[in-house]
Amino acid sequence: MPSARRAFPLAASALLLGALAFLPTAAGAREPETCTAIEVRSRLPTDLSSAYRVELPSGAVTALGRLDYRVNALGYAKAQNLAYGLADFASRWPTPGAPRVVTIARDGTVRDRGPIRRGPHPGLGPALVSATAGAIVGNRWYVKRIGTLYTVDIDPASATYLSVVHATRLRPLGLAAKVDDFDLDPASGLLVGVAADAHEPGALVSLDPVSGAVRRLPGPRLPASSAYGAVVALGGGTLSVLANDVRGRGRRYLVPPNGTPVEIDAGPALSSSDGAGCFTAPPPPTTPPTTPPTTPPTTPPTTPPTTTPTTPPTTPPSTPPSSPPAPPPPPPKATPPPSPVPVPPPASEPEPVTPAPPPPPPLPTAEPVAPAKPAPPSPRPTTKKPAQARPTPSKSADAGPTRLERTKEKRRWGVAVLLMTIGAAAVTRSAARHRSR
Repeated sequence: MPSARRAFPLAASALLLGALAFLPTAAGAREPETCTAIEVRSRLPTDLSSAYRVELPSGAVTALGRLDYRVNALGYAKAQNLAYGLADFASRWPTPGAPRVVTIARDGTVRDRGPIRRGPHPGLGPALVSATAGAIVGNRWYVKRIGTLYTVDIDPASATYLSVVHATRLRPLGLAAKVDDFDLDPASGLLVGVAADAHEPGALVSLDPVSGAVRRLPGPRLPASSAYGAVVALGGGTLSVLANDVRGRGRRYLVPPNGTPVEIDAGPALSSSDGAGCFTAPPPPTTPPTTPPTTPPTTPPTTPPTTTPTTPPTTPPSTPPSSPPAPPPPPPKATPPPSPVPVPPPASEPEPVTPAPPPPPPLPTAEPVAPAKPAPPSPRPTTKKPAQARPTPSKSADAGPTRLERTKEKRRWGVAVLLMTIGAAAVTRSAARHRSR
């Protein structure tokens, strides 16, 4: 029996989901569009708000963190892609005071915009403490407090930015006071929400921001709850509504037009909640597609045109003038062979040295003296001026006078050697005398 009791609610929920999927198509209505909404929730009356990003209609929730404010009356400004809300008090405020305007981005970033300002009319003071419902149409932010609907200018370029520019009394007051949130119905141009009471089922209602008329709408009834604090229109006439406390749980329902509400999510009971959407999705990354096309076209066109025109004109003119001067260098190369011819005379020099045995030492000195004169001048001038015939007379000059000079030098060396031997003998004698003394 217990298993059968558990199976029955599951079967009932499955039937409700099937009805939700079938009824809109049967009525000709569009399927609900995907929507990203921002919600703020507080579990206890003294708690600050925590922000969540909710994907609808799936109901997937992403926690964005705890805020420094207690926020309510959220409305989504599509042109700015921001949610505007009222902060009644914050962590740094000891007691509730004049409400301040805060904005919440899609990623949960909160910015304090300053207090609500007085409007152009004397009776439109910032009496928005404890406001519960909010929705934005264009640059007009509709904020409800009990039985009054205030209009706040949120155009940053306007002189009345964040000022109350209009106020409308809602009638009947008893029905208007039960509405804790609403959103714009694009089809009718009216604000649509849920009038809730803990002792009776909730009912869909519409509010006319111009006349202030509040009317019940035909359609299904919702479970009794202390409040339906977060209402988001998904398109196609479908609403996402969050009940703060239904049988001790916070529950989210999808309400199709003229259909049966379906619960899609449940969590802890709440003391306060509000929501706004649908946020614009972040743009896809544009860097990857742009970089690849830029790199390939730049490289190929630059390389081919530069190389082709430069190479053909330079090579042909340079080669023909260089070919004719090439033949002249070979004739000067033939001249170096005669230059080494004067070098052999030193080979004949040892012949006269052999008959003179006494002066063998001067022979090595005499050999470098003779080749020093002809050797350096012969190779240098021949390489530069091959036509001059200087090496031939050098041979005749070396054959005669060099022998006479050598004989004279030999005599001089002989005298020098005698003097050196005499001097050496004298030195040895004097040294011997000194030693004997």
